[in-house]
Amino acid sequence: MKRVLIGIDLGTTVLKAAAFDGSTGKQIAVVSHRLDIAISPEGKREQDPAILLQSLRLLFGELRQKTGRHWSHVDGLSLAAQGGSGLIMDRKTG
Repeated sequence: MKRVLIGIDLGTTVLKAAAFDGSTGKQIAVVSHRLDIAISPEGKREQDPAILLQSLRLLFGELRQKTGRHWSHVDGLSLAAQGGSGLIMDRKTG
């Protein structure tokens, strides 16, 4: 089983993720999903946390498919998001 590193980029309109070989650092898969955003009259942009979580699950499933094998262990996970953003999550419900 392959050990992997995963990088996630949560942008305003696109969610991207890449899987890297945990031993060599070589990129082994990349996936992305367009995100729907709500824009207020003042220009504020918001994403629905439930849809974001659903998109993350889909992204991880696609990463697994693209690598062609199951992961035994994720050695590292990195998340980058747009500046000035925040999301409060509940441990029980996600």
